[in-house]
Amino acid sequence: MTEGSLISPMTNGGAAGQNIRPRMHGVSVALHWLILAGTYGFLILKAFLVFRPTYDFVWYHLPHALRLFHLTTFTYQPSLILRMKYFPPLAHLVQGFSVWVTGRMSAANGVGMVGLMAAVLAMFLIFRNEKMVRWFLTFCLAVPLIVLHMTIGYIDLFTGCMLLIGFVGFLGMTLRLRLRLSGFIFVAGLTAAMFSKALAWMPAIIFGLFGFVQIVRLVRSHDITARLGWALGLTLLIGIGAFPTSNFLRYGSTNPDSYVPFTRLVLTRPSDPILNTPALPPIVRGRMPPIPFLLSAFEINRLFSDEPYHWSFDENFRPGSQHERMGGWFFVTVCIATVLLLIGFGKKIIPRFPLAAFFCAIAGISTILLYLELRYALFIPLIAAFLLSAFWDGYPRIIRLTAQTALILCALYVASQLPADFWSMDTRPPEAFAPPEARAFWIQHQNEKLTEPIPIKRAGSMSIFWSGPTFSEIPVIVTDEE
Repeated sequence: MTEGSLISPMTNGGAAGQNIRPRMHGVSVALHWLILAGTYGFLILKAFLVFRPTYDFVWYHLPHALRLFHLTTFTYQPSLILRMKYFPPLAHLVQGFSVWVTGRMSAANGVGMVGLMAAVLAMFLIFRNEKMVRWFLTFCLAVPLIVLHMTIGYIDLFTGCMLLIGFVGFLGMTLRLRLRLSGFIFVAGLTAAMFSKALAWMPAIIFGLFGFVQIVRLVRSHDITARLGWALGLTLLIGIGAFPTSNFLRYGSTNPDSYVPFTRLVLTRPSDPILNTPALPPIVRGRMPPIPFLLSAFEINRLFSDEPYHWSFDENFRPGSQHERMGGWFFVTVCIATVLLLIGFGKKIIPRFPLAAFFCAIAGISTILLYLELRYALFIPLIAAFLLSAFWDGYPRIIRLTAQTALILCALYVASQLPADFWSMDTRPPEAFAPPEARAFWIQHQNEKLTEPIPIKRAGSMSIFWSGPTFSEIPVIVTDEE
């Protein structure tokens, strides 16, 4: 099957029909690319030019990124300093470097877009298939949380893209495409994921185990040399183990559980206190994993409440709401992808070994209650989009056409339902978002030459604004009081 079957012939045959069909196909592809270029062009500009003071971004992502490059006089509270010692640094290095290079604080918001562009580059380097890239980018627009995270300073999309890059390399090795390059991208992607966020560690380790088996297969079949196999295997082991081992040697723990709630892997009974905390939506309380994850992934919470449901970057509604931290992938998109992946597995359209790795990673993270907040698991829709885009031509024509049409409609619906200000460009400088109390603090201390930071009480997530209009004028340190 070829993508030319997407365009119905204009005649029943003959030279005229044969000429019209490729022309129409070329027009449809060009139009598709034009729409994608316009959409992603806008999103890239917004990501790097619009400063959005989203909660976690200004609370600790941006401050930590700026501190790494000595670009701020702000110091967050001691408890957060301890947490950031454990935090993998890669995404924050990207954010800080972006600010340092451009001189714009807003550039730190582009971290998710940087990850996505890196993933697309990895796909193209291995597969050299524009159709794959085109449909992957289309699929991404049908997942609300992916779209919302393209233009904010949260690092979940970046982390998901690093896992995707590792999986792209893994699939390349499975299909025996550009084996040296695929092996390098596989190891680099999983290493980058391990150095991005602790919540990426379980899927990275699972993909790493499957990838190691594939490396052994390639050595045994003489597709790669034993030397290359050893090099890839050892580099993979170092890349996956380096940061957790460093944390353990320095601090006695790979990651402080007290700072990452709901991460217990074994829940012995529905009455376990962790399943009944008021921080969870009522629909989830008392339900054993993987039920909470499935309820969120398919947005079943919509059926249990008359409260209007909407998509936001963190699905933050209110304590006690059935929608609190639930959903965000759009249940129609999830249903389409699930059916297509199961068909791909059953009919052997998609190679079963990488698909098994993907399903194992989903099963693994579904045992962690925290993953009901789907922004932490963006690698799942990203990899689903990649797999389907890579193997579209293996599906029967009617299924392929129906699925592609449905995904386009989902993308259009998602675009229409995003927050009203999403498609606007607010290029005001960071100081425009400063609380009035911070502005008064600037005036009070603007002429002082301070050698020691001024202690301030934490002002929610906005404390960094007390350090001045560009976060570098007044040395301040936050106490643990609020």
